[in-house]
Amino acid sequence: SGERLAHWVDLDEYVVQARARIDAGERRPQFGLDRDPDELRQEQALMLRPAIRPEDATRYIVAIRNVVDAGGQVLEPSPGFRALRDGLPSDDPIIESRRAHFEEIFSLLEAQGIARDGLQLAWDFTTASRANNTGAMLHMRDEALQAAPEGVPYSVELVDEGLGDGMACRLEVTFDMPLYMTRGESGGLLNLGEDGLPEQNGSFAYAAALVVPMSAQTDPAPLVAFGHGQLGAKEQVLGFQPIAAAQNLAAFALDWKGFAADDVGTVVGALTGGDLATFRAVPERMHQGFLNFLLAMRTLSVAADGGPSTPLNEALNRDCGGAVLDGSRRYYFGGSQGGILGASLMA
Repeated sequence: SGERLAHWVDLDEYVVQARARIDAGERRPQFGLDRDPDELRQEQALMLRPAIRPEDATRYIVAIRNVVDAGGQVLEPSPGFRALRDGLPSDDPIIESRRAHFEEIFSLLEAQGIARDGLQLAWDFTTASRANNTGAMLHMRDEALQAAPEGVPYSVELVDEGLGDGMACRLEVTFDMPLYMTRGESGGLLNLGEDGLPEQNGSFAYAAALVVPMSAQTDPAPLVAFGHGQLGAKEQVLGFQPIAAAQNLAAFALDWKGFAADDVGTVVGALTGGDLATFRAVPERMHQGFLNFLLAMRTLSVAADGGPSTPLNEALNRDCGGAVLDGSRRYYFGGSQGGILGASLMA
C-alpha cells in the first residue's frame, strides 16, 4: 500500500561507570569490561521498534538511509548489499540468488520516492497470519474444553512443607490432562493430525501446587492461577503466600511446560547443539502448558462449587481446617515470564 509505519530507533549501548573513593584509602570492588569501550561500540546493534503493531499476514519493507557515525560521516553499506544495490559483480552464490528479489524491493521503494543509491540497507519480511500464530492453540483449547465441561480427573494430596504464616494448607493436585504432544515429557512436539492441527495423544499427569489461606476457613477464597518466572517451577507459588494470606486468595501454580525447570536441558541443547530448528520443541510444548492452566482452572473452580463430596472439598475440609474456595471468582497473577505468558493465557 505504500503506507509508512511509524517506529523509533535505539542503539544497543554499553554503559561503563567508573567510581573511585580515595578518602582514607578505601578500596571497593568494581565491575569492569574485558574489552575497550570504543571497540565495543563498533558492535552496537541498531534496533528498530514499530510504534504500532504490524498487521497480520502483511509484507513490509525496511529501508535504512542517512545513518552517520560519531563524526557525522555517512556509513557505507556492506559489500554484499552494495553489490545488490549497485549491480556490482559478486562471487557469492547467495548474493547472486537474491538479485531478482532485491530488484523488486528497490523498485517498490523507488515508487515511494526512496532512491536506491541512498540506501545503506534494505530488506523485506512478511508477518505471520493470525491462523498461523493462534490456530493450533485455539484448536486445542476449544476441543479440550468442550470434552471436559466439568474439568478433568484429578487427585489431591497434602504436602506438609513450605507453608507460610497465615496459610492453612498446601495441597498437591494432580490432573489427568489430555495430551496433545508426541510425549508428555520435555522434548516432545505437537502431535499433528492429517489436517495439520494438534491431535490428542492420550493423557498425561501434570501436577499443581495449591496454597490456601487460613482466612478461607471463614471467608470463601477466590482462585488465583500463578505463573512462575523464567524456566521456573510451580513451587514458586510459595513465594506468593504473604499476598495470598493478606488478601484471602487460594493460589495454584503449574509448571509452564515448554519453558519450565524441566525444559532447561531442551532449551540449552537447542541453543548449543548446532541445529536451531530443534528449538521448535520449546514453543510447541508451551501449547500444552497453556492448555494445562486452562483445564486446571476449570477443574478447580467446578470442584470448589461442586458440593462437599468433591475430592477438592474433601481435602479442604480434612486438611485445611474446613477452608472454602469460591470457584466463581477466578484471577491470574504472573511474575516475569508468568506475566508475559499470562497475557496470552487470559486473552
